[in-house]
Amino acid sequence: SGGEMNPSKFGLFFLKPDGYERKGARRAILAALRDRGLRIVRRKRVQITIEAMRYQPNVDLSTFAGKQMFEILSRRKVSVCLVAGDDASRKLYELKREVRTQFRVPITFDGVNPVENIIHAADPEELPLNLEVFFPEELLRLK
Repeated sequence: SGGEMNPSKFGLFFLKPDGYERKGARRAILAALRDRGLRIVRRKRVQITIEAMRYQPNVDLSTFAGKQMFEILSRRKVSVCLVAGDDASRKLYELKREVRTQFRVPITFDGVNPVENIIHAADPEELPLNLEVFFPEELLRLK
């Protein structure tokens, strides 16, 4: 593949501030990773900055929703985890939905998740951008 990272072998997720605050959420995520044959290969605790938010394709920081999202995500450090395993991105997407259901994260009427929803799993399109921001040293190795 033309220098592109193989998204089927890697995935990335964020444990959001409320994921730390919800009792049992971290344990549930680790168990769900194990059940799917995924493993965390790199983990960083980071403070989300305005700069990092600019790399998120679906966030408009000029809107009320964008500002609210930044406030919530920057409330405390988040964990950014690089995960390896077959079909990692798809499995993380399933895992995210399962964990949110287990912890009864409400789904709003328009089908959009509230920001305080424990975990975010990067889409395959978001993955290279997020790697560039949080794990630049891994980008070359994973190609």
